[in-house]
Amino acid sequence: ARMRQINKDPNLAKAASYGGEMIDEIIKEIKPDIYIGVEDAWAFNKFWEKKWWNKMECMIWTTLDSKPILPLALELAQNTKHFYSWATFAEKEMHQLGHNHAGTLRGIVEDSNFFKVSKEDKLTLRNFHNIDSNCFLIVGFAISKYPILTV
Repeated sequence: ARMRQINKDPNLAKAASYGGEMIDEIIKEIKPDIYIGVEDAWAFNKFWEKKWWNKMECMIWTTLDSKPILPLALELAQNTKHFYSWATFAEKEMHQLGHNHAGTLRGIVEDSNFFKVSKEDKLTLRNFHNIDSNCFLIVGFAISKYPILTV
């Protein structure tokens, strides 16, 4: 019966795909001392109503990438002791809205994966993608067998 309900409701299906249907069982079995949720705010919709929420240390680290801050994120922040976003502007906005406990925690990047590409490799990449050599180009997270390129 629950599976039919989940399959009919896209919001339930999305939450289920991120563990929303199993989180209570996992918490009961594992008995963690700390819960850290790293995902978009919608993945934690109504978690603050769960019996275990904030009975242990709960931390949310979520992407807030626009203003105004979405109501769901505001409700999550209001009900979470340790609330972090990736962006300083979001922290400032949260503080202006009275959520002074909200902070910024930046993403960790393995910088050895990023490097300057030689002129020869740039030409090879342009040729591979049929891009004129005189075209001004900035690429991030290119999906190909070649590394990320900034030209």
